[in-house]
Amino acid sequence: MVLLVQLRNGTRVSEAIDACREMQATNSREVQIMCRKQRKNPNVRLVVYPEELSFNLIRGYDFSILTSAVLRSYALKRFGFNTHSLRYAFVTHALKRGVSPVILAKITGHKDLSVILTYAQTQSAHQLLKDALRYNIQSLK
Repeated sequence: MVLLVQLRNGTRVSEAIDACREMQATNSREVQIMCRKQRKNPNVRLVVYPEELSFNLIRGYDFSILTSAVLRSYALKRFGFNTHSLRYAFVTHALKRGVSPVILAKITGHKDLSVILTYAQTQSAHQLLKDALRYNIQSLK
């Protein structure tokens, strides 16, 4: 549940845990949470509970035992990925759908737009190379 909240909102894993705790406490599908890496000028961001999940799941869960380290370890052992890759997946999907990097930086809580721009440029470069390779292979047939 927490991993899907993270994926759907592009949060850090710790922010997804905070959001789930707040959703449970307030019985709300939408909550505002503090962005973790912004200590000097903290920023809040909206986190929305995924439509795919029944809200009853969150009501009965004991979040007091859940930590970022436990969830990171679980995701790596169970699914073979780092939880931060869910954040990258969110960014990649949003960029492919045409979401502006400025809006995406706001959604993900990045104060520095260069992080999103660097990621967007890297993704575009990789896609360009893949497309070029695919085109060359098809032209050889």
